[in-house]
Amino acid sequence: MSPAKQRAMVVLMLFGTAVWTVNSAMSLGDWRPPFLGLVAVGILFVGAAVLARVNRQPEQQRSSGLAAWLDGCPGWFQGAVLGLIAVALATALYRFLGTLDETAAAARGWGFDPLFVFLFGGITLVFLLQMRRLGPEDVP
Repeated sequence: MSPAKQRAMVVLMLFGTAVWTVNSAMSLGDWRPPFLGLVAVGILFVGAAVLARVNRQPEQQRSSGLAAWLDGCPGWFQGAVLGLIAVALATALYRFLGTLDETAAAARGWGFDPLFVFLFGGITLVFLLQMRRLGPEDVP
């Protein structure tokens, strides 16, 4: 994927997260749940950056890619983020199935669940982790 397409994909994902946050807040009439989703995403991004900085070897040359600040982030962190995404998705699905008998709540609640703010942000982070350029020490 070309760097321009990668940048466009990241901007699109971040735009989707922002729109979903605003829609969730407007639908719920409360900014706290979507804001907590954004805080959780921020914690994941900061954690990835800190782990990358701690695990980066001094002789490791940083790539010039869009996600160069994630060079050195361990692979298990991506697995942990995928696990959190799976738990959030299962929780959102459980909430949705619990409101099926209330048709108005189901129609409104599924589309603006604040958990999806976390899902979109987590998927953006996983995409950025996948975009890192592999150096010779990362290739098996």
